[in-house]
Amino acid sequence: MPPRKGRPRDERIDEDITTAALDLLSSEGFDRFSVEAVAARAGVAKTTVYRRFPTRNDLIVGALL
Repeated sequence: MPPRKGRPRDERIDEDITTAALDLLSSEGFDRFSVEAVAARAGVAKTTVYRRFPTRNDLIVGALL
């Protein structure tokens, strides 16, 4: 596999995002869960979340795994 261009992803950010997603899911529930709220809670931009998880459902599944 050829090397990826650019800076490697920071695994701590992945963990921050999934932790924030789980916290938000447990405190607010599925209906009030949003990528914007996860990004704010994780201290990252929405684009950072979307680079890792293209959809809201992908984010929820990724956090639960």
